[in-house]
Amino acid sequence: MPARSGMDQVRLQASRGVCLGEDRSMLKAVKRTFDQPFLGYIAAVFIVTAAFLIRQFLVLYLRFDLPPFITFYPAVMIIAVLYGLWPGLLATLLATLFTEYWVISPVGQFLVQDASGVMTLLVFFAMGVIASLLAERYRRHERSLAALNNEQELYETRSKLEAALASMTDAVFITDAEGRFVDSNDAFATFHRFKEQGRLRQELSSIPRPPRCVHSQWGIAPAP
Repeated sequence: MPARSGMDQVRLQASRGVCLGEDRSMLKAVKRTFDQPFLGYIAAVFIVTAAFLIRQFLVLYLRFDLPPFITFYPAVMIIAVLYGLWPGLLATLLATLFTEYWVISPVGQFLVQDASGVMTLLVFFAMGVIASLLAERYRRHERSLAALNNEQELYETRSKLEAALASMTDAVFITDAEGRFVDSNDAFATFHRFKEQGRLRQELSSIPRPPRCVHSQWGIAPAP
């Protein structure tokens, strides 16, 4: 099998980088979807209602003897973990109302006749609030870690770019979409006799004897 040339290796690494970037973009899009507030409230109503219907089916049709909140605990946890504090609290409130009206006697009334029923409702509501608070703290911790990871990736990318530029003997510079300098290597500064780094931060059209630019997706233009 013939050995890959240097250009082939660069293209292979670039293609891998593009695929990795696409995967990360998809993950970020999924996270942004779950971060939509209105979606969390809609999901809370839907999932809690589904949990209630599942419980009623198991109790009324399959004749299972189930605790009042057996299907509501996972529903509240799912909402709190995926969507945060306020959707979790909404799910907790809805589950409490469903149980108080349809499960605890007397059924069909917002009335609890004994102290044990009141205590059951209070304990579940308190557990739902605690679970929502813990889930929100976990989500904030995940966002902080993601921000730190992004900063680390940017730093590593910048370091690799600076190392690549410094190792090139050709004069290379990078510009933004408006033609302003972003970065360059020492060979470029030497070629144009720049003594001050600040002089590189200027419009491309104002540079004496500008080199012929080869525009690419990387924004890197080597001198001839």
